[in-house]
Amino acid sequence: MTDTGLLYHYTDVGGMLGVVQNRTLWATDTNFLNDTQERTFANSALEEAARLAKVPGFDEEVMADQLYGRAVLGFAQSRLRNLYVVCFSAHSDLLGLWRAYGKDQGYAIGFDKEALEKLPSPWQDETPPTLREVTYGASDELRDEIRDYLSSLNETPTAHPGVMAQYSTWLEEKLATVKHPAFADERETRLVYGSIQLEDLSPDDEGKSVVRFRRGKFSVVPYLEVKWPREALKKIVIGPGAHWETRMAGLQRLLACHGLPDVRVEASTMPLRE
Repeated sequence: MTDTGLLYHYTDVGGMLGVVQNRTLWATDTNFLNDTQERTFANSALEEAARLAKVPGFDEEVMADQLYGRAVLGFAQSRLRNLYVVCFSAHSDLLGLWRAYGKDQGYAIGFDKEALEKLPSPWQDETPPTLREVTYGASDELRDEIRDYLSSLNETPTAHPGVMAQYSTWLEEKLATVKHPAFADERETRLVYGSIQLEDLSPDDEGKSVVRFRRGKFSVVPYLEVKWPREALKKIVIGPGAHWETRMAGLQRLLACHGLPDVRVEASTMPLRE
């Protein structure tokens, strides 16, 4: 099920409590996402799409070697370590995503898309985040997007540092929003926060850094705290499982106690077995 204008962040009960009580989302470093092979696949898919794109003014050798050569991709990959994303789905009730959180544990938190696009950066003097739909595989859509983008650059010498930097920045965001076609049913959109400069990683006068850390499955995981306004949260869907009436009553009380009584609460219609 999809709702026009809403995007859903799937999480477990602990994550839901953090989102509501602290009024924050966590933007995770792209090197520490759950799918450890995602970045490798994105690299291959993007390179393949770039080679297949036919751009007026660029021959195949220029496409492959100059614009997607080691220098450009290496620059993009080196900056990617400081890229952070929050993941959303267009679906409010998708069985495949519920399975990731187990029976009786999942919640899909629905945010207004326009409100997400207006969220500020967690650090000062940086460009705001961008909301980008995920592309699945080296698709025609990805190839066409590369062609259109490169066509806009064909009046400028490709070796110019400004062009290389501009293209690398674009590649950086694309590398963070390409996934394997097996995940296409998720219809994912990501809120992407651009590269953080080294000075932003250092603690401020109070000893605090904009980058936080949490425990992950294999290591500590860097993330950013993204504050959202009250009007951004529109709906929460309770994942499949037993005792949904009790879970709904608890969630409604939680929302009321945190100034969010108008948020719609619904129960999943999906079956989920042990």
